[in-house]
Amino acid sequence: ATVNIGLTTIAQLQPIQILTGSTNPSSSYTSVPLMAGDRDIPIVIVLANSGNADLQNITATLQLSKPFGWSSYFHGQLTNKDTQSFSIASIAAGKTANAPYYVTVDQTAQAGIFINPLVLSYYVGNQRFVESHDIALKISPSIVLTVTSIKTDAEPGSITPIIFNVTNSGQESVHQLYISSASNSQFSPVDNPLWIGDLG
Repeated sequence: ATVNIGLTTIAQLQPIQILTGSTNPSSSYTSVPLMAGDRDIPIVIVLANSGNADLQNITATLQLSKPFGWSSYFHGQLTNKDTQSFSIASIAAGKTANAPYYVTVDQTAQAGIFINPLVLSYYVGNQRFVESHDIALKISPSIVLTVTSIKTDAEPGSITPIIFNVTNSGQESVHQLYISSASNSQFSPVDNPLWIGDLG
């Protein structure tokens, strides 16, 4: 006798990786950090079909909120794209697919981790599934260094002291900082590199 055992269909689609800085990252790609003031940064959310059924007509909608957003020009007008959708025809069971988006970070954004919802809609046969996932986007502390020097008159063949003012106006301390003279400089520094150390 033959006994047919019904196999329960499991539909499951979930984000498993977030990659920033590339629209088509390779398997060995390393994400670039997001920082305040970044504009038009591509991000890719890797979606995995971890169920046992093929999924069709997939729509992945990323809903950006402050301090993230994105705008683009459409027919000469600036259009808000804080909600971005990407469509995928199908993802076979056990396979993955990439959903690309773009983000801009507010100039005054503080460092931290911010949650943005990703809404996934897909079909198994005629049955539609909708689910939401939290996408954590991290803003790294910014480092902004400004170097100025006090004007001084240098004479050929003589040693002339030069005073540099180095200011860190970013959100993160700098460690093991030094100043090095360019190789094509017309001046020969006595101390090169010039060690500074830590700068808060």
